[in-house]
Amino acid sequence: MKLESLAHFPEIFNVGTGGDDKILWDGWDDSVRVENEVMQLIHESQAEQEMTQLLNAFCPTGIGGGVDPSCSPSSGAAASAKPKQDLSNIKAAALSQVPESERTKPVRPEGRDTNEQYTDASGKYSPERAEKVHEPAYKRMLQDIPKADGKPTVYMSGGGWGSGKSTLIEQFPEKVGFPKTNIIDYKTGQVKVGGGKAVLSDPDALKGAIPEYKKLAVPGPAGRDVPNYVTQESREMGKEGVERALRANKNVVYDSTGGHGIDDLKTNVARFRAAGAGRVEGNYAFPGSVEEAQRRTDIRAERSQGLRRYIPPSELRAVHQEVARTWFAAAKQGVYDKLGLWSTAGKYGDPPTLIATAEGGKISVHDQKQFDAFKKMSEAR
Repeated sequence: MKLESLAHFPEIFNVGTGGDDKILWDGWDDSVRVENEVMQLIHESQAEQEMTQLLNAFCPTGIGGGVDPSCSPSSGAAASAKPKQDLSNIKAAALSQVPESERTKPVRPEGRDTNEQYTDASGKYSPERAEKVHEPAYKRMLQDIPKADGKPTVYMSGGGWGSGKSTLIEQFPEKVGFPKTNIIDYKTGQVKVGGGKAVLSDPDALKGAIPEYKKLAVPGPAGRDVPNYVTQESREMGKEGVERALRANKNVVYDSTGGHGIDDLKTNVARFRAAGAGRVEGNYAFPGSVEEAQRRTDIRAERSQGLRRYIPPSELRAVHQEVARTWFAAAKQGVYDKLGLWSTAGKYGDPPTLIATAEGGKISVHDQKQFDAFKKMSEAR
């Protein structure tokens, strides 16, 4: 960050700013603290600007001008009307760069992403797309995984971006109650970690099986929007992967955010039970604060050089709040047979610690401080 840009945030300095946007301060003894505070102010400013633009664009005008106060950030008028990202440049690149032998014929060429292009009006993928792209991924996913003893169980993760939910699955499965899974690189078809006892259905990893992602997801600006172009298709593959595992009578870990609301969660759980799940258990990750989650996602996006997208602060905060609300609703309504909440607020590599559990609609708290912080996040509007 250039020092000149810090002059826009004089409230964290002792003596303010001088002429020509030059900073005047008594010292630079704690640069890390200053940088963290500045980045937080920037994030808050960005979030405020994003929401202002959204409200101005889609909310009705109130009496005397301005936005109607009844149209809040969480209201349907604002939330549901958010415009979809323009992915036409990625779509054009896919047509020109993905070899014809790897592509499939679109059902709806006018679709904005791969999900819309390769499904019919009912949401069903074309037979060619399913056979050429999806089926090989499902076969690889289920390969070498033993059958369950009795009815299979679905283990679902939960947590917003930067929460550490994948860490629960990949590094500490036994501690949190997940079975070990194979970790697969779908771009190459290679098993990165073997010896799994349950299928892993991971929508993020499944992006690697999609030809448009394989070809276009490159480091740098050119690949920045590619994940969004295939995200919905990979999500659908993730859900279908769970059902395939259940029909094969295999336990399955579903790497999901659990942040699309209680109704969506209940629909998915009912779908999995109907497909043969004897039990559905959940474990959610909480990084301690939204600010910590933002820090992690910013670092991840920067280090990936665009392969992992930058998450706007307002979007990240909204997802984490919805995750928390969903956890409490699921806990009280007994949606899961067993539900856990784990703190991942420690350093990278530190084992998670248990915050709370829920069974039969009853919540048991193990870490009151972290539980209160998570509850506070669920109550934010």
